[in-house]
Amino acid sequence: MATQLTSSSSTTTATSISVPASASFIGSSEDALVLQSLVLNSTTDRLRQYISRNLGAAGESILKIEKLSATLEKLGKFIQSNWVPATYGSLQAVDNNAASLRALFAQDGPNLGDSLDKSQAVLDELTAEGVTLAAPKKTPVMTEQFTAVGGKVDFSKAPSATSLDWRGDQEISTIDSGATPGTFPGSVVKTIESRDSSGKLISATRITVFVDYANLRPRDADLDKEFTAYSEKIKLTIDDLVLRLADTFKNESALSQRVNQESVQLKDDQEKFFEKEQEKSENAAEFRRLFRIFYLEANKLKMFSDKNLVSDNGIPDPSNSSSIRIPSLAGNNNSLSLNVGGGEDSSNPKKNFLEDGSTFSDLKDEISSLKSLLSSLKKSADGFSGSVSGVT
Repeated sequence: MATQLTSSSSTTTATSISVPASASFIGSSEDALVLQSLVLNSTTDRLRQYISRNLGAAGESILKIEKLSATLEKLGKFIQSNWVPATYGSLQAVDNNAASLRALFAQDGPNLGDSLDKSQAVLDELTAEGVTLAAPKKTPVMTEQFTAVGGKVDFSKAPSATSLDWRGDQEISTIDSGATPGTFPGSVVKTIESRDSSGKLISATRITVFVDYANLRPRDADLDKEFTAYSEKIKLTIDDLVLRLADTFKNESALSQRVNQESVQLKDDQEKFFEKEQEKSENAAEFRRLFRIFYLEANKLKMFSDKNLVSDNGIPDPSNSSSIRIPSLAGNNNSLSLNVGGGEDSSNPKKNFLEDGSTFSDLKDEISSLKSLLSSLKKSADGFSGSVSGVT
């Protein structure tokens, strides 16, 4: 048995063993067994301390992944929503009350909520989470053009031309619509007459500004940009977590081998003494087993992110497959089926990726499973510490 005696001031590596210098004197077989026990305890305690230090960083990475995925889910809701553009026809067909009009305009997205106040609250929340999303205020404007007959305009007849669009505050200010109430609740109206050189009325344009239904409306391109950026952040964080665990796993393997060697040596020397140490070895084995599971599960999470969060263009590639089977982190034989292409709207890969909400739900479940495993591993580390802390 090779034993290195070190003082408290010695510099040690992750796999080195520290044995008190006072243990260097052996006067009997019992002393030899005590020394062997000290070596075993020093090795197993070094193993516990090394992994426990790295578990702190792993826990921080998992919390970061969880936070990023929550933000990604919010952005995904704006991308996946089945927006229905408001038109002149739908505006004429809807019930003429504030609730119906608000619902009509809220469906004409993308917007951040069904009212200006709610959208502003969502934007403030996203900004606090680090999202830099441009979402300017826009107001719906209806334009109707009527042709004069005999110098008169009959507004009860159908207009000759119509339009309904969303305009920014600067555009609204140029209309100078005043405060004349329109026929729709929450609107103001302005009528502009056109006359010929003789002063005869030839047409009239009626502009209705729906001032009560303004909203914050980000562009699709800006939503896609932020969605892609947060997908990449999640992927990079998972990659970093796995790299850190891989380094820990390497040193854990070396320490585990030394623990096994010392355990076998101790058992061969004296069976009854080994019985007292067996519990410590079992605690160490359970601790190592949980850590290896944790390492493998983190790798599975990396595979999940590689396949589903980011492709070459920052979004899942629907041309790869219509369905991906992802291994479950729950430890059973089930797997997750995730649609990434096909469907009714293959022109929008993000919509196909998000329309049933399974990606975010599965990602959150996997993160939760990894957090639960991390908690079990920490509890095992605490119990493991208690099994060796009595040896000096």
